[in-house]
Amino acid sequence: MQTRRRLAATAAALVVAAGGLVVLSAPASSAGALSCGVSRITGSAGHKGAYASCDAMGTKWRISIKCHGNGVYYTHLGNVIKANKSGVSTAWCDTNGEIEDDGISIVPA
Repeated sequence: MQTRRRLAATAAALVVAAGGLVVLSAPASSAGALSCGVSRITGSAGHKGAYASCDAMGTKWRISIKCHGNGVYYTHLGNVIKANKSGVSTAWCDTNGEIEDDGISIVPA
């Protein structure tokens, strides 16, 4: 499916190590540009996490974070955002977990 290939290419380009605004030019076959704000966050109990706020992408997506804690490496996925909606996807590491460098990405759901 062409949309999935476009999203996969976009997701690969959206790996973000720190918070900020990411603006990518979309392929000529799609309209406009994809704009995502990605940021690391800390919860009330000290949990580490991240969120992504993106424009509608044309396919379902969510944030993925790679964490390390208590001697274990693992991945947590955020909530799914519908294809035709803009939204925020958030994911959290376990207690005592930290997000790996370059451990934040946007993936198809």
